[in-house]
Amino acid sequence: MVLSPNRRGHTESIISICLLVVLLLIGLGVVIKKSYYYSHKSGMETANAALPGQKSGADEKEKEILLALKPVGFETPAKVAIYNNENLYEKIDGKADEYIEAGFQGLFTRLFTNKNDNTPGMELYLFDMGNARNAFSIYSIQKRPSVESADGLEFGYKTSNSLYFACGKYYAEFIGFSESGELVKTMTQIAKDIQTSLQVGNTAIPEFALFPQQGIVANSFKLYTKNAFGFEGLTDTFTAQYDIDGQVITAFLSRRSTSAEASDILSKYHKFLLENGGKDIPIDSSQIKYVDIDGSIEIIFSEGLFVGGIHEVDKNQLNEKLEKMVLGKLIDAAKANGND
Repeated sequence: MVLSPNRRGHTESIISICLLVVLLLIGLGVVIKKSYYYSHKSGMETANAALPGQKSGADEKEKEILLALKPVGFETPAKVAIYNNENLYEKIDGKADEYIEAGFQGLFTRLFTNKNDNTPGMELYLFDMGNARNAFSIYSIQKRPSVESADGLEFGYKTSNSLYFACGKYYAEFIGFSESGELVKTMTQIAKDIQTSLQVGNTAIPEFALFPQQGIVANSFKLYTKNAFGFEGLTDTFTAQYDIDGQVITAFLSRRSTSAEASDILSKYHKFLLENGGKDIPIDSSQIKYVDIDGSIEIIFSEGLFVGGIHEVDKNQLNEKLEKMVLGKLIDAAKANGND
């Protein structure tokens, strides 16, 4: 059938209108998506209630504490935003899985704007990690090298525009939108207020006391909840750095459930090292292994409930002083504290 010119023109008009409507809908979708992105990425969240899957009652303490913060020179127009396992990626895309695997329970954020011009000044991230070990693990793994400790915070450090600290089961980050010593001072004071308000109580981590103190590098402890040194069998592994005659080495300890498990982990880690290019250095001991990996020595042992050792020490650094001052004392601590 051949359409008349009038009908053809009418049909073309309808098609044009439909195409225009489709284009408008696509444009509206883009605008909505951008609006959603910026509302979640720029620190302007306004959620003030628990999200699906969260217990609102458990969130009230953190919300009240954050809402009560009134730092001098800042306004706090934004409400407390709350994130859970399902939507954490919206706020910290790329790191959400790492936090969740480490025991993440919830994130509370709040934006502080400058009172003079109402521009963003700083944003607080308060992570509930479930317990003190999980919180310290995230704090220590995220910690940057060669940073300055924050005054008055047991686990805290600062940069020119930010502050990071752990207290009890909480790990927190303050991110400033400008570089300022006064801004970081304000962050530090708020951090102290938060620690007091949270009333976290005694959150001592006993493994710290197992490491010898002579030569230890201050604030160098880390806790790997999984995959320490790339080996999945080394979970809940503490490390600390030591300065031996100007050379820094890393010692580690991992408490296992039984001495049999500790011996098994030693065997499996030893096998892992050999499979990755390591070569045994002969030593007269079944519970201590020296493995040479391209000139880097891995020393590992099991004693009682513990697997431990020294990670990737340069062959030229291997000496009697290191073995007595660090390795020997680690083994002694494992003996004294590692009975089934």
